[in-house]
Amino acid sequence: GLDSVIDRPIVKQTNIEVTSASGIHAVPIAEFCIGMMLSWELQLKKMIHFQDKAEWAPNPYDVFKPHGLRGKTLGIAGYGSIGRELARIAHAMGMTVLATKRDLRATTEDHGYTEPGIGDPTGDIPERFYPPEAIGSMASVCDYLVLAVPLTEKTYHMINADVLKRMSSSCVLINIARGSVVDEVALIEALKANKIAGAILDVFEQEPLPADSPLWEMENVIISPHVAGNNTRYHERAATVFAENLRRYAEKQPLLNRFDRQTGY
Repeated sequence: GLDSVIDRPIVKQTNIEVTSASGIHAVPIAEFCIGMMLSWELQLKKMIHFQDKAEWAPNPYDVFKPHGLRGKTLGIAGYGSIGRELARIAHAMGMTVLATKRDLRATTEDHGYTEPGIGDPTGDIPERFYPPEAIGSMASVCDYLVLAVPLTEKTYHMINADVLKRMSSSCVLINIARGSVVDEVALIEALKANKIAGAILDVFEQEPLPADSPLWEMENVIISPHVAGNNTRYHERAATVFAENLRRYAEKQPLLNRFDRQTGY
C-alpha cells in the first residue's frame, strides 16, 4: 500500500509521478479470502481444536454440518484488482457478489495492472454496486463482507459501530485492507455480543497485535499476521509491473497504477 510513503516530502512537495505495485496481490489475497471462507464454513478451527486434544468429536455429523459457499452473498468493499479477482472466484463457486465503488458514474472497467486471465476486467460480475457511504446497506444482506479498500481519510474507521449494528448476525467480516479501516474497539464489542458471526483479520490498528488484545482469545475470530498478500512469486510479480512501467516511461506512454494525490491512492 502507498499509505506508508504518501507523507514523505518527495511525494507531498513535488509533482513527481508515483506508481504502485497494485495488482500483484490480487491472486494471493483473493485465494486467501476464499481459503478462509471455506475454513470458516468447514469449521476448521474447531477441527484443529479436537485434534490438539486427540479427541474424536462427539456426534461429528451434528457438530460439523457446513452450509457451503454456494448460494451465499459476498460483499466486497473496494472493487480494485483484489476485489475483482475475489469476485471472479466467488461467482464461479455460486456466490452472489455485491460491491462498493467510489464513483458509480464512472465506467466499471479495470484500468490498473492485471495479470492475464484473472479478475473482472469489465466489471460485470457484481449484481449491484453501492456507493461507499452505503456500505451499511450492503453489509446488512451479506454472509461475508471483505474489506479491500486503501486506507485514506475517507476509509478510516469505515467499519464503525453503526455499520456493525446493521450487519447480519450471520455475517463474517474479513479485513485484508488496513487495520484502521475498522474501529477495532467497536468490532470487539460486536464480537463479544455476538452481533456478527465472526471476523477473519489479517491486519490490525496496531501491529504486531498486542498480546493483551481480546481478539486473541475469541473463538469467533481467526487471526493471521498480515501475510494475506505474501506469496513465493511476490518479487517476480512486482518486477513485472516495474519492468512494464519502465518500458512505458522510456516510450513516453501513460504509466500503470499512478498515484492520485487527490484521492490518496
